[in-house]
Amino acid sequence: MSLTYDDRGHLVYAQVYRHKYYIATDQCGTPVMMFNQYGEGIREIMRSPYGHIVYDSNPYLYMPIDFCGGILDQVTSLVHMPNGKVYDPLIGQWMTPNWENVDQRISNPTRLHLYRFNGNDPINHHHTRDHPKDHLAWIKLVGYDINSLVPQANDRLYQQKNPWTRLHPLKSDAMSIGLLKIGAASEPPFGKGIIVSRTVEGQAIVSSVPAANPIYRDVYTSVFNRTRLLPFTFVVHNSLQDAFFFVKEDSWRASEDRQQLKRLQGQVNTTFHEGSRENGSGNNHLDVKLHIQNAVINLKYGTTAEKERQRLMHHAKLQAVRKAWHREKELLRNGLISSYDWTQQESDDIMKNGYANLYEGEYIHDIVQYPEMLEDPFNIRFVKKKTSQSRKRKRRDVKDVLQTEISSITNCFGGKC
Repeated sequence: MSLTYDDRGHLVYAQVYRHKYYIATDQCGTPVMMFNQYGEGIREIMRSPYGHIVYDSNPYLYMPIDFCGGILDQVTSLVHMPNGKVYDPLIGQWMTPNWENVDQRISNPTRLHLYRFNGNDPINHHHTRDHPKDHLAWIKLVGYDINSLVPQANDRLYQQKNPWTRLHPLKSDAMSIGLLKIGAASEPPFGKGIIVSRTVEGQAIVSSVPAANPIYRDVYTSVFNRTRLLPFTFVVHNSLQDAFFFVKEDSWRASEDRQQLKRLQGQVNTTFHEGSRENGSGNNHLDVKLHIQNAVINLKYGTTAEKERQRLMHHAKLQAVRKAWHREKELLRNGLISSYDWTQQESDDIMKNGYANLYEGEYIHDIVQYPEMLEDPFNIRFVKKKTSQSRKRKRRDVKDVLQTEISSITNCFGGKC
């Protein structure tokens, strides 16, 4: 008997003496249909997902190749797999424990079973579930072969021609772009095991696990639970810290919360700032800031969440407009192309004052729908001020009226009244 395989390692042709057979296999390499040299189907085999034969139209036609390309033992009905292990298709397990590469399968719990076939997935035998980890793996996944596309670039980029050639190899960190990161790169803002979530009504709910720091858990639960959490965050201190904003309408809780926050001294830098009264009311504004390694937590007393939201949005727009004007100034200074056709006078105003007097900044995208773009200078466009346009229109109307009156007076003196 002679067997012929294709480029995938699947059996496609068998010859026994003068008899020729063509074999159709599934994605795993298991024979499912046999044809003679005239194209007539002479044997059909149906199996369970794990390879046990449930229907065979011609069991007397000998074919040694069985489940996933293994060799069938007709006496024991066991299959000798290409890796040298023995497999029982009736129970769907290996006959001996699979200790090979067990240390590399720790990250995948479904493949830790020493007797289970292919991680209990008999259908996708040769299918890898590992996600591509760099751009080269993605290119290979979509079917491109770098070596065949640019074969001449291999030696030039990765190897030196001779010891006397002074060539600098490419940086390894630039060639490997890691897309999958395990875990967070920074500490959580409220400590490990403590989560602050926001309800639909805007209230903050503090939850924790038993292994969390007990002091952090008690203080944060007492101070921040049931407060108003604003639905956006800012990035402060040169994009190194995230800022979170909480509001408590009752000012009398400030003294009690201050005693609780003192328990964090030595671990968290806490500052208190007394604000002025609003509209002559008796409520003082107390600002509390907790400076953590990767976050700044702001808590304000004596105001409403809506007022604080409007104040922060106004401040964020001022910052975004200032950054946008600074970008335009740098473009003009370096002689680069801007997206605005500034006049010479407007360019001089931007270079001198940092902004153009007749223009103001407005958001491009709706910040209510995209609150992450509050401080984004690329979400700002400059338009002419409406007040200046109305003033010009009024001046133009007054000028037209004066010209009309002067022309009428002139006509009267000319005897045309």
